[in-house]
Amino acid sequence: MTSKAEGMRIAITMQSLDPTWGGIGIYTIELVRSLLRLDRKNSYLLVYPNFGPARSRIGQFKRRYDNVEEVIAPGPRIPIATIWDQFILPRTLREHKVDVLFNPYWSVPIRGDYKKVIIMHAVERHTLRKVFDLKRRIQQGIRETVLIGAADRIISISNVMTEDLQRHMHIPLEKIRTVYHGLNEKFRVLDDAEAFARMRTEYRLPEQFVLFVGHVYPQKNFGNLLRAFKMIASDLPHHLVVAGQPRWKFAEDYALIEELGLKDRVRFLYFVENDDLPYLYNMASCFVFPSFYEAFGLALVEAMACGCPVAAANAGAIPEVAAGSALLFDPHAVDEIASAVRRLLTDPACREEHVRRGLARAANFSWDRCALETLAVLEECVARPEAVPAEVGRQAPATAPVSVHALAPDERTPTSHQRRFKFAAPVRGL
Repeated sequence: MTSKAEGMRIAITMQSLDPTWGGIGIYTIELVRSLLRLDRKNSYLLVYPNFGPARSRIGQFKRRYDNVEEVIAPGPRIPIATIWDQFILPRTLREHKVDVLFNPYWSVPIRGDYKKVIIMHAVERHTLRKVFDLKRRIQQGIRETVLIGAADRIISISNVMTEDLQRHMHIPLEKIRTVYHGLNEKFRVLDDAEAFARMRTEYRLPEQFVLFVGHVYPQKNFGNLLRAFKMIASDLPHHLVVAGQPRWKFAEDYALIEELGLKDRVRFLYFVENDDLPYLYNMASCFVFPSFYEAFGLALVEAMACGCPVAAANAGAIPEVAAGSALLFDPHAVDEIASAVRRLLTDPACREEHVRRGLARAANFSWDRCALETLAVLEECVARPEAVPAEVGRQAPATAPVSVHALAPDERTPTSHQRRFKFAAPVRGL
């Protein structure tokens, strides 16, 4: 192990260094970039699996930073993450004598004489049980039981998630640290008519559209979004544009498009390169985020940063992250979703106000801040592994910027008691 004067030897698993993983992939890419750029004191070992798309990216960081080593953990090419985590990765970590391991995707080796830090991106197995089939619930339950106990620190991505980790998984608060996601500077208000025209041609975008960004599976509440869009489609010229791919339990939602007669009004883009997303947010008339639960909601912040007004569900950590900057609705109430979207599309004053609030709120998030707070967790874990007072576990309360006007009662962030009641409610129609 390295001495304190020499800094730490930090290992990071790179299996999730893949933008097609969605939010987890973007998190991995952005966090690693910021950590390596900001931290010159510690040395880093980036460990890639010998399977999957991530291994093709090896070498990009070592060329730029002299305190970085990138390796592929040798072993059989068995594309099963659990086998790699538990049997192949530990040998590499022993050989390189690391002080702490961080996995951007929730898994760590059970054994090892180094500290282990993981991040939890989701707790939907507990908050939305019907989202997953029995097989997935059993698999995730086993992983949670085994891996959570092996971790020395657990990073949560919102205060709401921290509460849910305590309530559902009985993790002591002193073991949890809340670190918000960040925001890449490319997500900003753009004024590039030529680029907009190119994007419109490349993606065959309609002139006016409502934007949904995310994979299609029950948690995302795509079915209720379709039902709400049907309620306003005859009155407005907008199309619904979907940037995301199907995951599981999506067949009913896809069939609903035909059933509602929306085939000519819904445009699927499937996977969209992250560099193209800022243009889509800028071109959209509004962004809709109808999820039954989000532990953070990266797309929410991206949309706000691009000056795209947001209509979003009053569920999970969405009110905490939006902090009064989105027009909130009950995700179970189709009429509320339709009303919120209609209001942003037809009420210029409401639209302008939510654009202004969103820009101000998005300015609070950065990947540099996320990286520095994550580094603080790693340093604390090595220097002070024992339990610490519970107050350390939380982020400061998420409040709207001081420039924001007083909010209407239905737009205020719910209390902790209200959140517990709301999020624990069963998802209707799943």
